[in-house]
Amino acid sequence: IDILEMTKPNDRETLKAEIAEAFLGKVIQSEKQYLIDGKVQVYHQIFFPIANERGEIIAVGGSSRNITEMKKAQATLQLAHDKRKLLSKSIPG
Repeated sequence: IDILEMTKPNDRETLKAEIAEAFLGKVIQSEKQYLIDGKVQVYHQIFFPIANERGEIIAVGGSSRNITEMKKAQATLQLAHDKRKLLSKSIPG
């Protein structure tokens, strides 16, 4: 699987930069959108350096978790909160 090919075009350069930072020894966490089976999916991902016994970074590891449903739920809750706030401002008193 080519992660860059799945990445939305506007996120590709950022993704490359994050992987490069991990090669410099940093742990990077971010959220990215990927097009999977024709649908946009949101993933929380972590990239981290992998070092050999001499402490030299030889690879970058990563982990990702699909958070699409969580993001939808957050947006729904925010909308409900905003509606409640708007209604409470319209009640006199």
